[in-house]
Amino acid sequence: MKLVTRDISIVSMCASVLLLSCLVAAQATAAELKDHPAIKRYNGATLVAATETPFEKIRMELGPLAWDYQTERAAAKKSRDVEGIVFRFLYAAPAQTTAAEVFRNYVAALKTGGFRVLYSCAPSDCGEISHGSVYAKDTPIDRFRMGNASFANSESYFVAAQGGTTAAPLYALVMIGRYEDDAKNVTARPAIYQIVIQPRAAATGQVQVDAAAMKSSIATTGKALLYGVLFDTNSAVLKPASASQLDEIAKYLVANPKINLLVVGHTDNQGALDFNVELSRKRAAAVVQALVSKQGIDAKRLVPRGVGMLAPVESNRTEAGRVKNRRVELVER
Repeated sequence: MKLVTRDISIVSMCASVLLLSCLVAAQATAAELKDHPAIKRYNGATLVAATETPFEKIRMELGPLAWDYQTERAAAKKSRDVEGIVFRFLYAAPAQTTAAEVFRNYVAALKTGGFRVLYSCAPSDCGEISHGSVYAKDTPIDRFRMGNASFANSESYFVAAQGGTTAAPLYALVMIGRYEDDAKNVTARPAIYQIVIQPRAAATGQVQVDAAAMKSSIATTGKALLYGVLFDTNSAVLKPASASQLDEIAKYLVANPKINLLVVGHTDNQGALDFNVELSRKRAAAVVQALVSKQGIDAKRLVPRGVGMLAPVESNRTEAGRVKNRRVELVER
């Protein structure tokens, strides 16, 4: 069933949406640009750019934003982390409308389409920093297109909503600001930056380093990077899927009895520095404990340490980079 308001149509979420093929995030060509099946564009708006990321974590800020000096990012007192397929859309609304009008239509249409508004705000109550400027900062939409959209705190609107079903939820974040064409005309149109998240669990345990690869890497670089040692977010409890990777570490240590190792935990840059350093230390200690208690490795051969976000291997500006930075390293000592 198709639900239509004055300016926006929203299609009811169906289970088949979750079966969309997960392509590598890329800028869509002009011929490929399409709306998300669940949330259609504002009537008369132009879809400027769109991307799809197969798996990413989005922090939904559900309140007025204030600058957090510990994490060095704008944050709300209430937030919710959601992981899954992430779609981003940048629209330019018709010139004859206003940001306030676009915002009111989105809120009304979301409610009509079965979405529950989790938080919304107008320029007067969105906080110190606009939500649009925060979410647009690290978007995979190319800078040239995104550069035409601005989300000044004095004129930006925001709404976060949850729809779908209990079994197949769907989240939408919509930011409305100002869009100018390449000539930077003074008669700017409203910009609409829309993020749609279809939650799904990460496919874990997909990357494993075997004993032979560890030996080769440690012999040539002095360390081995492991991504098969798995923990839940903000947890230092090893997940069962880590067992096969721990087996390979033990196999390497048994075959190389003269080797002693530093087991070093690493995190991405999400969260406070001190918290991440301590979390990474606890994770390294959990690996050592498992190797000693379950694999029979001599504790004297292993020293756990944590460095948090201090030694990234890729930029933390993208989810792909943050995934690479969340790791355990074996360092020869």
